[in-house]
Amino acid sequence: MVMPETGCITCFPIWKSPEEFHHHQLVTIAHVYGNHYVMVQLDGEYPMPCISAYWVRHKAPSVVGWQTMYMARLELYKQLNPCKSDKSVIHIEDEED
Repeated sequence: MVMPETGCITCFPIWKSPEEFHHHQLVTIAHVYGNHYVMVQLDGEYPMPCISAYWVRHKAPSVVGWQTMYMARLELYKQLNPCKSDKSVIHIEDEED
């Protein structure tokens, strides 16, 4: 997955629900100086950015538990920094005849 230049996103597994993992951890990656990525260790109940539009559109129905599990953090981020619509995403639908 390519990180968007427009800001922060949250990515969850597309096919596996939280119940399918014995252990999972959150990973935060920061893009610094416009030329590389570093992993950042965050502690506590920090806000989580808006969920990737790709995940929202293509997730398996069984994985909504990820969103539910982190809803408080996602909502806190929205309160602090409202999500902007991604104008670079284009959805192409098949026309029905």
